[in-house]
Amino acid sequence: MFSFKKVLNISLIVFLVAFSVMFCINKFDNTPLIAGNKDELQIYEWWHIESFEGGGANRKNYLNSLALQYEKSNPTKLFMVKSIEADQLEDALTKSTPHLISFSEQVAKIVLPYLVAFDNEYNIRDNYLESATYNGRLMALPYIASGYCYFTKTNNADDLDLYTANDNLHNALSLTGNTTINNNQTLSSYQCYTKFVNSNSIKLLGTARDLFRIKNLENLGRFSATYEPVSTFTDLVQYLGVTTNDSEVLKFIDFVMQDDNQYKLANLSLFSTKHIKLYTEPVYANMEQALTTCYVPNIFTN
Repeated sequence: MFSFKKVLNISLIVFLVAFSVMFCINKFDNTPLIAGNKDELQIYEWWHIESFEGGGANRKNYLNSLALQYEKSNPTKLFMVKSIEADQLEDALTKSTPHLISFSEQVAKIVLPYLVAFDNEYNIRDNYLESATYNGRLMALPYIASGYCYFTKTNNADDLDLYTANDNLHNALSLTGNTTINNNQTLSSYQCYTKFVNSNSIKLLGTARDLFRIKNLENLGRFSATYEPVSTFTDLVQYLGVTTNDSEVLKFIDFVMQDDNQYKLANLSLFSTKHIKLYTEPVYANMEQALTTCYVPNIFTN
């Protein structure tokens, strides 16, 4: 026979199980996340197509950090960053359309039919705005930039062999008129960088990623380098497009383009497209200044 104590224990267990079930049902049924808040959870999809050289993982982490920071003040609005490969984008867009797209010029013509024009220019510099204009409308926001830079270990750079990543060959040819690059080899960005590190007879056309690496080695006393930022051209720009005029999406865009969030790009050795200055260190400041006036090709028509 059951004792009173056993009956009491069984009753307690049944109560706890029932309470747990009711708690879970209440927790996960679409009820407001905050007491007194009538808003339900809204999820916005933010696709990130990584297609310009250098710092891809850092850029995605930056986007994630912006989304999380926004969520702190807007707990029922979630902006979920999803990476999409450039060669998978066209197929992905036939199946679903994200609310926001982060992209560069490689896929600009693919995303253009899905984009809604912007009315606000967010204090972005004219050379960047012109690169994202189509039929007189601003179709995307240039919001992250990088640039090219020549690196040498000597001031007499005219007779040096020029090396650059294979992806940058078309830029090197147009910038220099030099038809012999990489000694006719096909080389990655890292291979070119290592050749520069290990040789005094190389001129490297690199990016801000190389600038970060080379400055670190210079600070360690490995060698002394000369820097010449390219002031005539860059196509290393990331754009932000929207596919809807949803007020919450536009509010989030305002947040992304705030000066405070643009200043954080300095932590990634990247640059803002806005009329603000991120750097005081001389080499980075010189590259930043070079980017303010350089030609940025139109991503939709070039």
